[in-house]
Amino acid sequence: MRAKKIRPLLILILLSVILFSCGMGKEEKYDEYARAYTDILFLKHKYGWNKDTLNVKIDSIFTYYQISGEKYNRFFESIKNDEGKWKKFFDISEKYLDSLRHKKY
Repeated sequence: MRAKKIRPLLILILLSVILFSCGMGKEEKYDEYARAYTDILFLKHKYGWNKDTLNVKIDSIFTYYQISGEKYNRFFESIKNDEGKWKKFFDISEKYLDSLRHKKY
């Protein structure tokens, strides 16, 4: 009888661990996409006139951050209607841009 009571508890704990671990890294993902976004904006400003070079440079950004163009677009699709997520994204982007400015000078 006692084993029957423990089994649902173990299942609940296991599900909680799985769900918690799926949520891990969300902040890290925001960071990666925000940095890639900032880098791509810079590249568009620098190479916008030369589409071939721009595309090669953007591909190198995706390789560096280990994301694909498809994942990049899906990320933005996933946050498109959430003002809080956009704020978080742009806060991270702004901090990254500030860190680049400080490195330069």
